[in-house]
Amino acid sequence: MTTIATQLRDKFEELPIELKDYIKEKDVTINNMADLMKVLEDITNESE
Repeated sequence: MTTIATQLRDKFEELPIELKDYIKEKDVTINNMADLMKVLEDITNESE
């Protein structure tokens, strides 16, 4: 289950629904902006 820190919830909610759903499927913990950026970078790298 993906966990998102309370202080990042607003930023997470700004993402497109498809991206949010994909991140939720990844089963990651996002504690800070660096974690969020890492997950987004990983997703980008997967699509290449």
